[in-house]
Amino acid sequence: MRSLHERGMRAEGLGRDFVIGPTGGNERCVLLTFDDGYLDTYRYAFPILQRYGFSATVFLVTDSIGKMRHWGCGKPFPLMDWAHIKEMSAYGISFHSHTCTHPDLTAISQERASYELVYSKKTIEDKLGLPADYMAYPFGAFNRTVMSLAEDAGYTDAYAFGPSPNQRLCRERFVILPNDGKLRFRLKTNAWSSWVRTVYRACGPARPPTCH
Repeated sequence: MRSLHERGMRAEGLGRDFVIGPTGGNERCVLLTFDDGYLDTYRYAFPILQRYGFSATVFLVTDSIGKMRHWGCGKPFPLMDWAHIKEMSAYGISFHSHTCTHPDLTAISQERASYELVYSKKTIEDKLGLPADYMAYPFGAFNRTVMSLAEDAGYTDAYAFGPSPNQRLCRERFVILPNDGKLRFRLKTNAWSSWVRTVYRACGPARPPTCH
C-alpha cells in the first residue's frame, strides 16, 4: 500500500462509482480485493488501508461469518463477525459474495449452486442494507453454466483469479503473493500490465484454462 501511495495511485473497492473497462475507471487506481473475510483482514489490512485513505472489497462466505474456515487445506483460520464487517462498511470497504459455504460451484448441482449464489447475496444485502452486486468464484472455478446462474442471481460482475477471459462474469484477478517482491508487485500494478498480459495469453506458452 505504501508503494501505491508513493506512486500516486490509490486502492479502491467495487461499487457503483467504480467503472470497469478501457473506457472507464482511472489508470491510477487499483481494485483491491480480499477473499473469504478472514479476521486478519480486519486486524491487519484494515488499519493499513485507513492509514493511506484506501478502500477495498471483501468477498464474504456468509455461512461462516464469525466462525472458523472449514474449507481448503491447512489449519483453520477465524473469520470476521458482523460487527467487524459493519465497522469496515461504515468506513467505505465494500462487501460482496463468495457464496454461502465456499463450494466448487462447478462440482455441485445447479440447484445447490443457485442457492449458494442467491442467498449469499441476500444475506449481505439484508445485513448491511447495501447492494451486493459482485461475487468471486470459490477456488476460481467457473464454467458457462455457473456464469449463467450468477447472472440469474442478479450479479453485475463475477471474478476468478489468475488469467481469465476478463469479460463480464469472468473477470480476471491477480494474486499478490508473499514472495512477489517489490519489482513483481510494481509490474502487476502498472497501468499497462493488462496489455502485457493480453499479449502473453495470445503468444505465450499454453497453460491450463481458468474457465473450465
